[in-house]
Amino acid sequence: MTHPPLFESMEQWTPEQLLAVVDFCQMLSDSIWLHHDQRLIEYLEAKDTPPRISWPDEAVEINLQLPFDD
Repeated sequence: MTHPPLFESMEQWTPEQLLAVVDFCQMLSDSIWLHHDQRLIEYLEAKDTPPRISWPDEAVEINLQLPFDD
């Protein structure tokens, strides 16, 4: 017996069921942060990941031409 994929089966859920899952996930997240915040923060600080955006070393001033006639 095969089960429908989770997200497809959620199409059949009532708004009350969806909100119950959202509330549960929020409570779970809050509880994890409440009891393990320091560990999580230390882990995130220790991760050596490159920044998502590479900013130029020096500020560059660029004036764009506006497409308006004076």
